[in-house]
Formats: sequence, structure tokens, C-alpha cells
Amino acid sequence: TATRPATAADSARAGAPVPLRLATAVMALIAIVGIAIPLAAASLVRQSQSAALAGDQQGALEDARSAQNVEPGAATPRLQQALILEADADFDSASAAALGATAKEPTNWRNWLVLSRIEAERGRASSAVTYYRRARSLNPHSSIFTSS
Repeated sequence: TATRPATAADSARAGAPVPLRLATAVMALIAIVGIAIPLAAASLVRQSQSAALAGDQQGALEDARSAQNVEPGAATPRLQQALILEADADFDSASAAALGATAKEPTNWRNWLVLSRIEAERGRASSAVTYYRRARSLNPHSSIFTSS
């Protein structure tokens, strides 16, 4: 049988050193993981939101906690837990979860606003005002904070 002549692409592939090919494969794998983790966490938060809307508070809380386990550095799963716990009137646990969200993402005014509301529900007016002011300082032009 006849063999085809080698092309420039064949020569380039054959000439690539194994460490370079291995490094490229490792970098591709790291990129895939870097995309998959936040995507999985976001999907779990959406499932949690759907479960909460359907009245399945336990399932919603489990999904939010799973999202936190998948992406421990994210604030959104903690905020989702805070909202679920607040809806269940577990204000102490809700406050702890919201405080965790503010620690992970201290420049997100929404985290501070939710924490402010939960502190008000706990009867902690001073903390509620402090957290409200922090939220307002992060987004002073929001219609939530401006009077009409």
C-alpha cells in the first residue's frame, strides 16, 4: 500500500515535545474545572430558588448548602440560605448566613441590605441601621435608598 507524504501539520505534531503536550492538556483541564465549578454552584442556587418557590423549604436549603459546598468562596449560596431561613423565621441562622455572605462579598450592597432586614426582624435596631447604611453607601443612587 502507498503511504501519503507527510504534511507540515504532521511534522509539527510529531515534533511537539511530550512535556509541552502534557502542559497543554493540564491547562485545558484546569480551564474546564474553572468554568464547571461556578456553573454547578449557580445551577444549584437556581434549583434552590425553584424549590423555595414550590414551597419545599428543606429541599431549597439543601440545594443552597450544596452550592456552598461546591463553591465555598461564593457569597450567593450563603445569601440564598439566609433568605430561606428568614422565610422560615429562623432569624438567628438567617443572620449568620447573611453575615457569611457579606464576608465573602463585602462590596455587594444586596448582602448588606438583606442582613439589615434580618437584623430588624431580630429586633436589633442598631445593627439593622448600621448594615442599612453600609448597603446605602455601596449603592447610593439606587431607588431603594433615594426618596421620591
